[in-house]
Order: sequence, then C-alpha cells, then structure tokens
Amino acid sequence: MALFGAAVEGGIEEVARAVDFDGGGGIFVVGSMAPGARLRSSAGGPTLTAAGSAGTDAFVAYVDAAGVPQWLLPLAGPGTEYAYDVVADGAGRAWVCGTFTATLATAAGTLVAATGGVNGFALQVSRTGSVERLLHIGPAAGVIPGECATDSNGRLYVSGSYFGAPMLNGTALPAAAAGATAGFVAAYGADGAARWARGVAGSAGVAWRGVAISGDPAEDVLAIGQFSGTAGFGATTLVAAPGATSAWVARVSSSDGGVRWAVAPTGESYGRGVRALAGEVVVAGAFRGNQQWQHLGAITASGGQDLFVARLTGDGAPVWARAVGGSSDDEGAEIAVDGSSQIHLAGSLAGTLTVGATTIDAQGTRDLLLAQFSDAGTLQRLQVVGGPGDDVAYALEVAGNGRVAYAGLGRGTVSDGTRSLAASGTYDALFGTLDALAVTVSPAPPPPTAAPTGVQRQDVIIPQQRGGSLQARLYAPLPATGPYPALSLLPGGGAPIDSVAWAADGLARAGYVVIVTQPASGGSLAAYDTAARSGIDFLLSPANPFAAATRSNRVGVAGWSLGARALTRTQEEDLRVSALVAWDNLALSETGDAGSPNCIGSNPTSTRQPRVPALGQASDFCGPPAETVDAKKTAYEGWRAAGQPAMQVVLAGSSHFVWGTQGTGTARQAQALYYTQAWFDLWLKDDRGASARLLARSIDGVAVEQVLSTRFRSAAAFDGRNCPDLRTACAP
Repeated sequence: MALFGAAVEGGIEEVARAVDFDGGGGIFVVGSMAPGARLRSSAGGPTLTAAGSAGTDAFVAYVDAAGVPQWLLPLAGPGTEYAYDVVADGAGRAWVCGTFTATLATAAGTLVAATGGVNGFALQVSRTGSVERLLHIGPAAGVIPGECATDSNGRLYVSGSYFGAPMLNGTALPAAAAGATAGFVAAYGADGAARWARGVAGSAGVAWRGVAISGDPAEDVLAIGQFSGTAGFGATTLVAAPGATSAWVARVSSSDGGVRWAVAPTGESYGRGVRALAGEVVVAGAFRGNQQWQHLGAITASGGQDLFVARLTGDGAPVWARAVGGSSDDEGAEIAVDGSSQIHLAGSLAGTLTVGATTIDAQGTRDLLLAQFSDAGTLQRLQVVGGPGDDVAYALEVAGNGRVAYAGLGRGTVSDGTRSLAASGTYDALFGTLDALAVTVSPAPPPPTAAPTGVQRQDVIIPQQRGGSLQARLYAPLPATGPYPALSLLPGGGAPIDSVAWAADGLARAGYVVIVTQPASGGSLAAYDTAARSGIDFLLSPANPFAAATRSNRVGVAGWSLGARALTRTQEEDLRVSALVAWDNLALSETGDAGSPNCIGSNPTSTRQPRVPALGQASDFCGPPAETVDAKKTAYEGWRAAGQPAMQVVLAGSSHFVWGTQGTGTARQAQALYYTQAWFDLWLKDDRGASARLLARSIDGVAVEQVLSTRFRSAAAFDGRNCPDLRTACAP
C-alpha cells in the first residue's frame, strides 16, 4: 500500500485515478498532485518527492512487484494538468491519458493548448520512466479525455467528453447541448497516427466514462457512460429516466466508429466501468431506487445509492444484473476481469453492507470497497480499505492470476487490514495491491417456506424474443410463498403444451415455478430455443404473476425430443441457465447424434459446448445398425469430457413417447419425474441429499435393476463419481 501527497495541499485534489499491471507484477499509477508531494510505501524503499508547479499537476509513478516505488514522473506546466487513466501493454509500456491547459512539456515534445480551453493528451511511457510518444487529443478547446484502451495490435482508443462542436481527428463532432457535454471516442494507430473519431450528443448532457476492447476477433470498442434526456447512438435513440441521469452501454466498430448497438437500463443511474468477458460484456456503476435491464427482474438499492454489476451478451442482451451496497450512499467506480473470468469491482462503501450471512462495515464516512463476483454473478469475496476518514475508490485492475490493484484517495490513517499509513496532509492519493480479498461471502440459509399443498395453473401470452408473442402455461406451487427456482420447459416437436404437463405439474408440487412455452414453429430448432429463452424472460420479469415467489438466480430448463435438442444451444448461450434435463435425449449436436432416440442421428453439425450440469433420459429403443450398450451415452460422454456434471438414465421398457401424455403409462413418467426433480433439487436448490436420491438402489420401492434398461447402460459422473453402469453400485 502506498500514499502520495503533500503536507499542504492548498485546495489541490490529490488522488490516484487509475492503476494497471505492467505484465511483470509491477504497477503503473496515475493521478493528480500538489507541489512537494511525497510517495511512500508500506513495503519500504525510498521516499520519492515531486517538486511540481504552482497548481494542480498530473503524475505517473511506477511501483515494482514488491511494492517498492521505483520512479515518479510529474507532468507539470504553467496551467492545470490531470491524468485520468493508464493502460499497460503487458510488455513494459503504458499509455497515460489526461488533460492540460496552457502547455505540457515532456521529453517526447511539447503540447500547446487551444486558447482559453482544456485539451487532452495521451502519453506513452516505459517501465523505466522514459516518455516515448506524446499525442495531442484535440487540439480544439473543450476536449476532455477520460479513459483509454489498447487492442492486440497496439492501437489506442481514447474516450471522454467535450463541449461545443469541436473537430477531432479530422471529424466535426455533433454539437453538445447548450451548457452540457457530449461524449466521444477517438482512435489512433500503433504509431500514434489519428484514424477516426465518433461523437455522441443528446438533448441534454452525455458523458462517455469507460472504454474497453471486446474479447472477440472484431476487437470492437465497448463503452459506458451516462446521459440525460435523450441521446442518439447511430440509429438508436435512448431515453433517460425523467429528470434523472441513466447509464448507457454501447458497442462501436473498431474500423470506423459506427455504433453497432446501444442499450440503457431503466431508473436513475450512472455508468463507470466496462470490460470484455468471454466474448460478452460486463459493466458497472451506481444506481438509486430500482434498476431494470430489459427483460431481467429489477434490482433494488439497499441504501440511497448502491453499486451495480451487469453482464450483457456481445449483442447487448442482458444476462444478469446484481446490486451491492451498504445502508447509505455508495459510489461506483471500476470493473475488471481476471484470467479465470472472475469479475472484480471497486467502489466506495458507506455504512454497513450485508450479503447473505456476511456483514462488513465502513470504518469511516466511506471506505474503498473491493468485491469479486463469479462469471454467473455470485458475490464471492469482499474487502474494505480505509480508515476513520472519508476514503474513496476510483479504479482497480486485476492481473491474470487474480491479484488486485486499487487506486483512490485516503484521509488520515488508512489500512488494508495488514498494513497502514498516515497521509502527509488532509488526504493523499492512495493505491496498492492485494493477492486476494480478505472476506469470503457466506450465503444466508434459505428462508423457510411452506410445503406446497397443490398447484395453480395459468395460461398466458408472453412476448417472444425479437418480436411477436407465444402461448404458454404457468405452473406454481400452492401456496406460492417461495422463493422457488424457475424452470422453462419445452414440448416435443409439433407437440402441445399438454404433452409435458406431467412434468410441469409434478415439479410445481415439488417447489418450482414452471413455464411451458409453445414454440412458434413445430419443426424449427431455432424456434424452440427462442421459446425456451422467452419463457425465462417472462419468469424473470415483473409480468410473471408469481414473480415475488420466483428466484431469478436459479433457472433450469427441460425439454422433450426436439425440445431436448434445442436446449443444447440454450444451455450454452443463455448464461441464466444453471441446469438442464433432456428427455429422450441429451445431444451434443443440434442435428442429433448417435445418442438420439433411433441411435443414428444426422451428420453432426453445430456441435455445442457443455456449460451446465445435464441429465439425459432416454428410451429403451434403438434402430439399425446393431445397437451397443453405450449407444445412448454419446452426449453424456461429451459432457463428462468437458468436465461438466452429467447423468444418463435409460428407463427399462420405455418408448420415445413416455415423456408425452400420449405415452405408455404413468409408472415410467413417475420415474422420469423422480430423476428430473432430484437433478434440479441438486443443482438449483443446493440439496445435497438429492445426490443420494439420484444414485439410490430403489426408486419409489422398485429396485433400480428393474427401473433401468438392461440393453443400454445408464451412467453418472458428478460429485466425484464416475459410474459407467448404474445398474451396479456407484460409490465415490
């Protein structure tokens, strides 16, 4: 942990605005300082002092992997200088982005600002502190860079805000609203040559806060900010909450700055951080009251203002959204992703934060809050850094191994739990690293719920993703006290909703809120996938009459025949899904594989990646050629090879139509329901007793040797077990 500041600030803001790892364990840090500021580290080493100029100066500092300061570079001039962001290339160099007035002189050259205005700069610095390149982001007055990012080719992208209608990189930016700002992103080559610029203006203010590069081959620009009134993003016009600001997220072409898509949540909010995650997008900021992202359920602030984290697909569709905050107003800052797809968040905590059975408190007015989420949105770890004063987080970055670097300001004495330092003046720029966050979040035990005594059903018309509507039927426990996991079910190809009523009814009695959706086309796999997702949308929306009893973070899917095959796509692409049951049968390929009902399948195409625990149930039937004992296990073996929990059950004497109301008897359907419920109980209710039920030696009083096929092997691979034949004992 390090502090950087002067004994006498003279009203100058001393703050660390951004931090990034250099690729070798060291960190670059940037921010603003007062003259005579001292850089000190709890790891020891030299105290570095910067003379500076008479006003606010920018600085760049480098601290090695052991936390020892190596050098300090003031960016000082006769005017005012700020450094807002730093992005390292992983090979020992970094770009620093900021603003200046008057002149900015460096070893790489001198910039002269437009008369009477703020201009931007981008400066490339090495690990040894030498300035290698200097760019003028302007040169028109009123261009204020905020953040920057580089792609794999070393090209630079700078985002920020501007006043008026300046020229930038040869482009006339659209005029900002009178007295307000508009947002921009400017692109530069690896050699610093200007490429293009894009402005976003609106009826009131628009701010462009964060910028990142998409994690796919296109390497597009990801962006976040906030706006008031209306704002135009290419062909898309976004509308903010009346009388308030709203966050916005957009994706911009890296080739010319064209807007590919833009979205905004409802409610009052602002956006600060954006990053790529496995071809998708994670964003962060802060909000008040309630916030809702399209079809997702609303999140609610615990205090006046909370932080939010949301995950969107690469096309801008929301996957999940989470709120985290204390009993008072909390401030959102930055987001980052490590090499294990864990999401890290920095903000400022006020008051008390309670998550599950875990409670942490701000030591003073506010503390730096650091949080770690899984890629599915589960809050895993927390830590506060600060002291009895008002300490604020501005940024964080994370290395591939999960090591966290943070930046902000600290007042008085601050501590990260093991080390402490006292500010030189009223407050200092504060930054440091942590190998891991200190507090593991413990989930609260689920609230007791009344055992359902019956089932209530309701036919509904639901919106279809990308337009139109679909027929569906809801099944919910009676009474619907909840919260219950959500299940989206599909019938077989061309079959009605009633064909899987046996499962929907039974699962509702077992404590699930279930929707069965009729696809728009009886023979289209894409239509079935859309129906499954549309069902989830509805279950997690306020339009669901059982929304109050539905758990939005526990979603499963099940389907019969064509419905089962379609869910292979759904489970991979829809990250809300946590478990899958496929009735005759689980498949790796959307066209069917050798484990399909007739054991032949088609030429495998569009093979999907197993992502969630999956249970396949198959009929005791095979067409030519000659069957094998493992003929039904093709997809099961694919799931096992991918490291995902899997189970394959072949019911003795069953036909393909056991899973439809036109089937061959309720005994087999009861057995199918037994396994289906136990699988969902294990993965959606965290019921560890369900593992024993799945591997029991008798099912409802019938020996498992009579329940399972003698022609085809049933198998299981979960909870540390690998059991190729469930008719024999299955031990850990």
